[in-house]
Amino acid sequence: MDLLHWAAITQSLFLAIYFLRTRPGFRLQSCLLLVTALGIFHGYLYSSQRILEVPVLARVGFSLIALTGPLILFATFSQLKEKLTARLIVLPLVVPLGILAYLLPFYLSSAADKLAYLKADLVQIHLDCV
Repeated sequence: MDLLHWAAITQSLFLAIYFLRTRPGFRLQSCLLLVTALGIFHGYLYSSQRILEVPVLARVGFSLIALTGPLILFATFSQLKEKLTARLIVLPLVVPLGILAYLLPFYLSSAADKLAYLKADLVQIHLDCV
């Protein structure tokens, strides 16, 4: 499973670099690929239980995943050469900002609290992830 994670991370990073260097109009796609690579890396940390070594990254994946939808929308609009109105910029960011606001107290908690959360979280089976 680790090999699949690293293959996906590497592919996403190389595609992001390719888009940044060769396609000037594909910056949002590069950001989307970088967020995808970071999300996969976060999944790797959880599945290998290496997240216990870096508890500061606990629950960061939720914020990263929430950025995927808005980035897809913004990238699509940029390719269609459509103008984004204020509503189309703010509305898709409501969910990621809401998740960030909800998780902010956790992000600001101590490393010991995050480690205790991770130890309890990694013991149980998450049926939604299976």
